Amino acid sequence: MKKEFNPFPVQGYFGPEFFCDRENESKRLISNIINGVNTSLISARRMGKSGLLHHVFQQLAKDSETKCVYIDLFHTKNQQEFTNILATSLLQTYPDTSKWGRSILQFLKQLRPIFSFDPGSGLPEVSLTDGNSRQGESTLLSIFRFLESQNFTIVVALDEFQQITQYPETNTEAFLRTHIQNMKNIRFIFSGSSKTLLHEMFNSAKRPFFASTHTMHLGTIQNAQYKPFILHHFNSSNRQIEESAIDWILDFAQSHTWYVQAQCNRLFADKQKMINLEIARKSAYSLVAEQENTYFQYRSMLTLNQWKLLTAIGKVEKVWQINSKDFFKKSQLYTSSQIARSLSSLLEMNLVQEENDEQGRFYHLSDPFLCRWLQWRG
Repeated sequence: MKKEFNPFPVQGYFGPEFFCDRENESKRLISNIINGVNTSLISARRMGKSGLLHHVFQQLAKDSETKCVYIDLFHTKNQQEFTNILATSLLQTYPDTSKWGRSILQFLKQLRPIFSFDPGSGLPEVSLTDGNSRQGESTLLSIFRFLESQNFTIVVALDEFQQITQYPETNTEAFLRTHIQNMKNIRFIFSGSSKTLLHEMFNSAKRPFFASTHTMHLGTIQNAQYKPFILHHFNSSNRQIEESAIDWILDFAQSHTWYVQAQCNRLFADKQKMINLEIARKSAYSLVAEQENTYFQYRSMLTLNQWKLLTAIGKVEKVWQINSKDFFKKSQLYTSSQIARSLSSLLEMNLVQEENDEQGRFYHLSDPFLCRWLQWRG
């Protein structure tokens, strides 16, 4: 039996039809690429930056004079793994059935690689270095020189770029900056979700990448764009959804991309022909309830003061005056030092995000479902 495609994917990129808005962000990224500008793309986790990168790459694929490669650095632990995943991504993106793919393969063979295949996907993988740091830098530099020697523009997206700060090779930032700044054919997009760390990397005069990129902040999709997108995809599949239900979904998820998609994905999967407000609510609370074990684990791993602060922020949703007497009362923490220590830990664990709006700086939970769960439990 043919399966019905769910138009609300929660992972991966499935083409422009299933990608909502981001028109301004796409135009700006493409403009930066055309005009020789490297970009640092910063957002909260699960806001859709990886999807945006693939969406932009899909548009650039129409230009034969531009090649794109996406690299996820999240699981890399050192420069050797950085080099290997760069080579692997090139090989997987441009297989030897294409002209440039054959050039990539021929070049990589000169580096005496070990080829293997991922047992899950069957895609080729490459190992190029033996762990020697000097050899690793030399091999990585060779790949960059190969890319720079091509007679077309190459766009390299390094996702979760902040991971390089965890490498044992403490010179990685300086090494990359030294060589990247001289490249004319390669455009880099440095993206990531550790906002504080990435701001430090690109905006502190003490760091190698200072003032080397244009910074883009990826926020939520405006409800005015998201609402008709949701309505269209339900209607196109002979489903009806009340506008009040969509409004509630967007509010419940705080317009955070992944959490909106998760709710719509579940509602679509349930195959209801008519979705009203009550159905949307029950479905959302069911999703939140499924995460209870994870949220209980948070409570176990946090100190009492950290849990109190997390709970208080979740119940308030947005906290502008975190050292105010009113918030002290809500959090049951009674000194600024208690707040400061707990807040620092929650930010480091990415459970809390720091944002700015027209009212100033505020704090909120990174996970809207956790926020609703805390409110739900009272």
